[in-house]
Amino acid sequence: MDFLSNEIVLFKSDMKIPNTLSYKCREDYYYGMRKAFDDAFNQYARRSKLSYASSKDELIRPILVCIFDYLNSNDKCFNHCFSECIQKSMQIMNTQRFGLAQKFVNMSFKYMMCFSDSKEISNKFKDCHLPLDKYTIKWVRSFRNKEINKELDTIKNAWANIDEELYNTIQNFTKEQLSRNLQYTISFSNSAQNKTCTLPAERLSAEFIIWHQEKINELHNILEKSKNDFERLGIKQI
Repeated sequence: MDFLSNEIVLFKSDMKIPNTLSYKCREDYYYGMRKAFDDAFNQYARRSKLSYASSKDELIRPILVCIFDYLNSNDKCFNHCFSECIQKSMQIMNTQRFGLAQKFVNMSFKYMMCFSDSKEISNKFKDCHLPLDKYTIKWVRSFRNKEINKELDTIKNAWANIDEELYNTIQNFTKEQLSRNLQYTISFSNSAQNKTCTLPAERLSAEFIIWHQEKINELHNILEKSKNDFERLGIKQI
């Protein structure tokens, strides 16, 4: 099994996504989009002590219809669907937060890509964007693009507060990087087993691999720091 297929299987397992979901069934979309909604909005709502104007499904429905129509039509213009979904998503809490909206819409497409029959419409996902959160932004920063990193340095909780202009800059940048058969290191529990893979050229496909690995990297750094702290304090680890 290739890296991408393996990451999709792991993601589906972690998110408890059933193998019975179909892009042809509108009701199935609620399963993935409820999860995408929580990914994007719940933490912000808790921190800001905001409540939703209506039920989650009512708020999701206009965006769901847009995505369903796109995936079940001959329409090949992803950008038109994305723009419409963003505009509707920015009205969910009347915050006009582009960063929250992009994560909801992009994660919705990620969950749809996990549907059992999504390979039938694989061309619909080719132009999908890279969902931006702290892990994918960390990967973007690793290229040390001065202009992008300078902009990101000025934004607290960058993925949630990013504006459309910087978002588009990052999407164009990552699309260009991924078009170059970009090599990426996959780490395992034993560092001697590390491998290098070529990331998919499609941004959403690449995100499955990048997100998981960047999360592993963060956990590894935390464990290494803890190990060093124990050694500095003379505490023997069990």
